[in-house]
Amino acid sequence: MIGRAARCLLMVTAAALVLAGGVVGSAAGASRFAAARTAAGPSAEVLELGGVSLARDGTGAVAWLQRELTQPHVFAARLRRGDPTGAVRVDSGQLGASSDVRVATADHGKTVVTWINGGTLYGAVETTAGAGFGAPVAICSCGPVSDPSLDISRFGTAYVTFTAPGGGGDDVRAAMLEGTTWTLISTAVDFDAARDAFGARVAASSDGTGIAAWTERDAGGVTHVYERRLLHDQLSEVPRQASLPSLDNRSGGNADSPSLGVTDESSFAWVAFRQDFSDGAAVRSRVLARRLRGSAFDHTFRLDGLQFPTTAGARSPAIALSGRGYGVAVAAKEPSNGVTAAALVKPDRKVDPAFQRPVTISSGNSTPPIVAASAAESARGLAIWQKTFGGGASVKARPFDGERFTKAATLSPPELGPSVAELGLDAEGDDADDHVIAFVQGDPGARRIQVVAYAGELDIRGIVTRRLWYRTRRPHLRWDHVPSAPWGPVTYRVEVDGKPVGRTRHTELTPKVDLREGLHSIHVVAIDARKSETRGDDVDLGTDTRRPRGSVHSKGHGLYRVWASDGSRGSGVFTARLEFDGGEFAYITVPSSGRLRGVHVHTGSGLGHPRLVLRDRAGNRAVIG
Repeated sequence: MIGRAARCLLMVTAAALVLAGGVVGSAAGASRFAAARTAAGPSAEVLELGGVSLARDGTGAVAWLQRELTQPHVFAARLRRGDPTGAVRVDSGQLGASSDVRVATADHGKTVVTWINGGTLYGAVETTAGAGFGAPVAICSCGPVSDPSLDISRFGTAYVTFTAPGGGGDDVRAAMLEGTTWTLISTAVDFDAARDAFGARVAASSDGTGIAAWTERDAGGVTHVYERRLLHDQLSEVPRQASLPSLDNRSGGNADSPSLGVTDESSFAWVAFRQDFSDGAAVRSRVLARRLRGSAFDHTFRLDGLQFPTTAGARSPAIALSGRGYGVAVAAKEPSNGVTAAALVKPDRKVDPAFQRPVTISSGNSTPPIVAASAAESARGLAIWQKTFGGGASVKARPFDGERFTKAATLSPPELGPSVAELGLDAEGDDADDHVIAFVQGDPGARRIQVVAYAGELDIRGIVTRRLWYRTRRPHLRWDHVPSAPWGPVTYRVEVDGKPVGRTRHTELTPKVDLREGLHSIHVVAIDARKSETRGDDVDLGTDTRRPRGSVHSKGHGLYRVWASDGSRGSGVFTARLEFDGGEFAYITVPSSGRLRGVHVHTGSGLGHPRLVLRDRAGNRAVIG
């Protein structure tokens, strides 16, 4: 039985899952961003975004805090091809205030939500899409806990890190989820359990292991960033320090704000962080990224693009990494309040992905920007930030197309009020080139949880053909299927000379109308279930059903004059030979033009009556004489 309050909530959330009414900008690339859809609100009861998650197979979820009967509680909505649907309350049965909600989704829709209630860390699991969340389970009553971070592998093993009181101050703790069972790792993750550790972030690899990065204060009060591997219910033997003692002969100081990602081959990970360095009489804040290979850091990248000496600084790193090692990293500049971004790309097959030179993707913000990043398995990604101007704010994104960052698109509909990224901004990509971006928007009395889907390019190439010319006006066309389309099914539209000739969900098609004779430009357009289109490569293909024409005239004494052509729209003469009654024959060399213009052939006399045998490039055969 559903009580009155629950019925009202269902009415509100069902009404909330509608098109927000805004449109994205008209800049290049923006057409792949859908209009924002509202998962909750508009309402003063909407409090903050917990996060958004998109699995490799395109399933996903968004989670947030929303007030019910005066207390903040946890809600989540499934993502169907990037759009929120079916909002439910997750912290069922809990009367006190919930906070610090996090969400992560694996393939086949397994979704994990964690949150804090009464100082205890809880979790709930939906095992498959549509199965419904199980009852809340206490992960750690070692509280009061704070600042959780959650991630899940594509196969469903999840890790959560959090801060909890320890013997000598705060500790970083971790727990693992397998199936629906949480296991608390008994040992603190810290480098030194006698010192304060906090601000941990976690990433899970496809092999079921994880990695944590956190901030820890030494005996002198200086903070450092460390990492440690999470090996199911155990920890790696020794934490490694990511922050540096010095950079370019400038001594290093406080470091914090770790962000990290790990590849499918869990030996490789990147940790980004902020760190102070002495630069003459000044202290400059820098944003660095370091690659972890096995148990050691082997590369350091200056994500902020700065060089000492400098009057500028940077903070707020965000890095997203795909399972294949591609990624996007973003940082905020100071005092300019600009945004810089860099992409991890693979120049060739023989080298590992490496960062391109950082570029400034936004400037002129009136306040320090809030940033996020998203990476997909396609080697493409998104750099996202909140643009502030005067008293307004909007969420912007610039896609990385595999080579460069394209023009910015505005994701938050301006007619629905300013974006409020301070209350949440998150994004994630899937196995193809799709992404979801979630953020808070609206004035305090009309807050919304907004979700924007980015339907990226599908991996579609061109018509597969072994020859250029076909002896039919309705050639049977074939192409390779799109290898990964999480937001499918995919429909294919075939276009000849820019005009559609048919649609199918198969990877072959015979036009229902005759093509004109001659050479054509043909391509396939792949269309996902969101109606987002990707055009394949143009392929030249000719239709030629007519026989070549020609003539042969004897000049006497075994000398013949030959003329041959396949017409202006034909494929061109491919082979030509003279045949005689006695079985003798003589081949004639055909020039690349495919025409013979009064060619003289000497065969010797007394061979009998000649016949000219022609074959064009489409295979049409003609016998003349």
